[in-house]
Amino acid sequence: MKEKISVVLPIYRSQDYILDCLKSIVGQTYPPYELILVSDGCIDKSVEIARRFLNTTSVNFKIIEQTNQGVSSARNNGISHASGDWVIAIDSDDCIYPRTFELLMSNVKDEEVLTIDYETNRDMADEPVVEGTDIETLDSKFVLSKFYNREYKLVSPALMLKKSFLVDNAITYDVGCKFAEDDIYVWKVLCRANKILYIRKPLYNYIFHGESTMTSPNINKFLSVKVYSENLDRDYLQSLQSSDNLKHKILYRHYIGLLHAAAIIQSYPEFKSLIDHYEMKELFINRKSYYNISTKLFFSLPLTCPYLLYIFFKVR
Repeated sequence: MKEKISVVLPIYRSQDYILDCLKSIVGQTYPPYELILVSDGCIDKSVEIARRFLNTTSVNFKIIEQTNQGVSSARNNGISHASGDWVIAIDSDDCIYPRTFELLMSNVKDEEVLTIDYETNRDMADEPVVEGTDIETLDSKFVLSKFYNREYKLVSPALMLKKSFLVDNAITYDVGCKFAEDDIYVWKVLCRANKILYIRKPLYNYIFHGESTMTSPNINKFLSVKVYSENLDRDYLQSLQSSDNLKHKILYRHYIGLLHAAAIIQSYPEFKSLIDHYEMKELFINRKSYYNISTKLFFSLPLTCPYLLYIFFKVR
């Protein structure tokens, strides 16, 4: 029996991009079973544009309205209403190539997680050629290590997940987290998955534009991350069976990644205050026995050379 795909599309201020996104979904060679659009208190013409276009197609769609609560809430809401075997929550300003769903569904066996590489602002006319060697079934612990070392590119909108896997493991997005919520979600998924189908070609086109939250200098979004990062560490990472002490490294490395993002748009005093806010000194002291020499040296930089690290991150 042909497995069904539910596509969740959170919508907020997407009127300039949503039509291209919808066309890339509707144009899949393996059509989605349903399309669930979640209007997150949208006040522009995004919903109107989407409804007008979708009414000209044969796709099964529904539009859910909610007060503005953020993309995490919209994704959770849409996923909860999904009735397909698989669910993917695509950002409404991004696009996927026409054979994406077909390639995933024709290669899945007993994996719970399917994922594809992404590229930023790629020409949609230049569709990647996927060879058999680009498609792998991997153990999730192996992928965890690769994701930690930044060798694999994983983003939550490019994850297609078994709906039963999400329900059984109660995996959701953290609604109060205003930054790096995608990364935290990916970590949750990797911690609970067994096998992952990975297509190492950029079939997901991540559209980066000036309105992205990545470019907003509001420090509160960086402050909001701490409690959810600690929950990730306590409820997911520390339950990992790892022989290389990876579970003791991820949280600290995660904070360094947040500092990198903060350095680009925040002042140095704000950058320095985040080191204190994340309690990185205490974390380093409590876990340094698990680190080798090179990791200790790298992890000590925010504590011993914060200004040099700030300048380094700012110019990278």
